Amino acid sequence: MPGDHAEDLRQWTAYADRHLRDPVDGSWHHEPDAANRPARTMWSGKPDVYRALHAALIPVLPIAESTVRRVLLRGHRMSLPDSDVSVASLAERVGALLGSADRRVLVGVAGPPGAGKSTLAAAVAEQLGPQAVLVPQDGFHLAQRQLEQQGLADRKGAPETFDVHGFAELLRRLRTRGDTDVYVPYFDRSLEEPVAGGIRVRPDVRIVLTEGNYLLLDRFGWSDVHAQLDECWYLDPPDEVRVERLVRRHESYGQTPGDARAWVDSVDEVNAALVARSAPRAELRVREWH
Repeated sequence: MPGDHAEDLRQWTAYADRHLRDPVDGSWHHEPDAANRPARTMWSGKPDVYRALHAALIPVLPIAESTVRRVLLRGHRMSLPDSDVSVASLAERVGALLGSADRRVLVGVAGPPGAGKSTLAAAVAEQLGPQAVLVPQDGFHLAQRQLEQQGLADRKGAPETFDVHGFAELLRRLRTRGDTDVYVPYFDRSLEEPVAGGIRVRPDVRIVLTEGNYLLLDRFGWSDVHAQLDECWYLDPPDEVRVERLVRRHESYGQTPGDARAWVDSVDEVNAALVARSAPRAELRVREWH
């Protein structure tokens, strides 16, 4: 890259190294939250940095605009704190990803049971309009018959009770092929079973949102799922809020209050502890949203 253009990029890199990256390990700066746990979003002290650099570099650098966006895209997270974010800002973030891609964009929402993943993902999909579709992880539950045959019925919802390889292959197809309809399974709560072909992804869909507990997991084959995502967020509400949601959910499925609480304690919270260890792999950590 000749002359002044090389100097422009060198100055941007130097600025990023000084202000946005940890001088010891090279990671993006982050701030502690109220519980003194590390937040995995980039330091947000200069929320206009991404937009300013994007505007300044595109006219002068002799490379494609999409390349500039790819170089700076991680900086976009600076404009989003990891606490209370809006659906509109999340949709804008997805739009930035789409603007730098020449194919469909896949974005995941991960988090423990009861975090509100499906509600958030559906809200972002609605904000994005007909260019987006929601493909939940739950459609890849193993059928009850398979769970019983494999001795997993009492572990339903655990990482090994999903067709993880089928899920990864479906995401790969959605990511790389956009020339035909794709039909996706969904989970029917009235049957407590997955149902084939319940969701249609048309060729004109540009954004696929998916949500599930294990999108960031690196065990049981789930790393293949994570590899298909352009970005994955981790939804992390207060535990007391999440647990009460779970108890009410199981009661709505017909369990007694005692049975609902027992299932949450013995199954959901075991899964939640596993999921929590995957949080550092997320590009964005969301505690509250509106």
